[in-house]
Amino acid sequence: MCRHPLRRGSDRRGPGRYSVHCNVDGAYVYFDGDYKGTISSGVLNVPVCSTGTPYQTITVEMDGYQTYTGSLPGAPAKGEAVDVYVTLNPVATYGLIYATSSPSGAAVYLNGNYRGTTPLTIENVRPGSYTIEADLPGYEPYSTTVTVTAGRQATVSLPLSPIPQPGAVTITSNPSGAFVYMDGGV
Repeated sequence: MCRHPLRRGSDRRGPGRYSVHCNVDGAYVYFDGDYKGTISSGVLNVPVCSTGTPYQTITVEMDGYQTYTGSLPGAPAKGEAVDVYVTLNPVATYGLIYATSSPSGAAVYLNGNYRGTTPLTIENVRPGSYTIEADLPGYEPYSTTVTVTAGRQATVSLPLSPIPQPGAVTITSNPSGAFVYMDGGV
C-alpha cells in the first residue's frame, strides 16, 4: 500500500493517480466496489500504488442518475495521472402518451382534463394508469385506459363511431295516395 499521497508539484517519486472527471458534482466513486470519494468541481483524484494489484472497474453513482460502471484503463505509473471521463445520465421519471383518433381532430381529455386535439403527444406524464377520452361533435365519445411507463411512449388509438341520426323514409305507391301504417299508426 502506498503511504505517500500525490502532492501538487510532486515528481515521479509519488504514487500514480486516476483523475475521474464527471458531469455531476457529489457523485460517489468506487473502484472494484471500494468507495474512493465524491466528485467535486467536476473531478476526483484517486491516488493508486503502481506496485499494488491494479483496479479493474469503476462505478459512479448519484441519486436521480443512472449508475455508470465500466473498466478502468491501465494503471498509472508512479507519478503519472490517468484521466477517466464519466457522464451520468438522469433517470427518466416521466413518460409520454401519443394519441390518435379516427377521424382525427377529436378533443382529448386525460383524467378529465383537456389536453388538445388528435393527433396529440402529451409529454411529462408521471408513470401510472390514466383514463383518456376522445370527443368529437357528431361522434360517440370514446374512453379507455392507458398505462404510462417512465422513459417510454404509450400509444393509444381512439376509434370514434358516428352518432346515429334520425332518418326520413320516402315511400311511393302505385297507385299513389295509399295509406301507410308504421308501428300501427298512420
